[in-house]
Amino acid sequence: DVERHFESSEGKLKDSVYYKLDISYTVFITLISIFPLLGMFGTVIALLGIDMNQPVDIIQKSFFSALTSTAWGIIFAVIFKTINAFVQPKIENMIAKAKSELNL
Repeated sequence: DVERHFESSEGKLKDSVYYKLDISYTVFITLISIFPLLGMFGTVIALLGIDMNQPVDIIQKSFFSALTSTAWGIIFAVIFKTINAFVQPKIENMIAKAKSELNL
């Protein structure tokens, strides 16, 4: 009987708007950690494309592209992390309230 109640409550949560909010928020949090990785990926790609036999100005442009990629990754991570600081408590409270209303 307890298992049936849990499955029923879990089904209610999955059907609720709060469940969708929880999933969306998880994706948002994941994006925050992906931005620096994308910046580093861009850096590696730019540095791998350097041919030391090229003129110095082309090599400098590749280094500039590498550093720019890293900078954008950090900038977006900081922006989204700041947004998260304001949004996280509200979302967590909404999800906790939904779970308590559904007796989970």
